[in-house]
Formats: sequence, C-alpha cells, structure tokens
Amino acid sequence: ALWAAVLAAGGGAVVSHESGALVHGARGLPLEPLTLTAPHGAHHRLPGVTVHQIDDVAGRHRTTIDGLPVVTAARAVVELGSRLSLDRLGDVADDLVQARATTWRAIGAVFRDVARPGKPGMPTVASLLDDRCGTGVPAASALERALFTALAAAGLPAPVRQMPLPGRGGV
Repeated sequence: ALWAAVLAAGGGAVVSHESGALVHGARGLPLEPLTLTAPHGAHHRLPGVTVHQIDDVAGRHRTTIDGLPVVTAARAVVELGSRLSLDRLGDVADDLVQARATTWRAIGAVFRDVARPGKPGMPTVASLLDDRCGTGVPAASALERALFTALAAAGLPAPVRQMPLPGRGGV
C-alpha cells in the first residue's frame, strides 16, 4: 500500500510522519491513513492517504528501505511533534532510539535544521529533547547559541526554550 501511494503521489514523495515512524520500527501508531510528504505544488488527493506538502525535507532527512523512499527515523520524530502529545511522542522516540533506528543527537540535528518560528510541533520536540537529553535543545541559530553562551558566562539561568506564546496553544 505504501508503494502504491508513493507511486501515485509522484516524484519527490516520501513516506513520512506516522507511516515513516512505523517503517523504522515504532510501535502503537495507527496504520491508516498512510502518510506521505511531497513538495509544494504537487497537490495530491489520494483516498486513504494524507499527503503533506512540505519543502524542507532535505536530502539528509531521506533514506530508502528496500527501495521505498522514507524520511529518516529522526525526521519522523520531529514531524510527529505537531501531531502527538509529549508523552506519546516520547514513547515513539524511545522505541526508535532503542531499536537503533535513530539517536537523540540525530533528532536534535533535524530539529535544528527545521525549527523556525510558527512551525507546528517545535515546542513539543524541544520539550522532548530537554526531557530525554538533559542538556537542553540544540540552539536553532548562531544568534541563539551566542545568547545562551553569554547567559551561561554571566552565571544567569538558561531561559525556557521554544516557549509557546499566550493564546497560541502549544505545549
């Protein structure tokens, strides 16, 4: 079914989100709908398939499994930050790390690659990385790294990372 969906979605489509995590060995996620990501402008409506249109799936966030184009396990975790609760996302990430499909470092690197203001799920992924790594979320920019270095040098406490704005929902 995943192969049929990828072929029907056309060039550039990749298995992602829940389907991507399942392919890498996550447990307890729904099998349907199948979930793909395709570049913007490739407007696909396929029965039983959710096709996200996202342009930031870099080559390093893609892999193949038996020839099937799939996002990396780390990318799947970051994508699921917008769809799962913190506890559920932690379960999925723990499954994938324990299965050696990814590492916390790889998840942090994907987070750093895709984090931007307003991108759904980033506060959830940031909280997960803080919880599991204990070292804080990787800085999203050079300016942010400089700020955290200056705060630490001055002996000031680290700020809350990726804090949701009042009235904007979030975690």
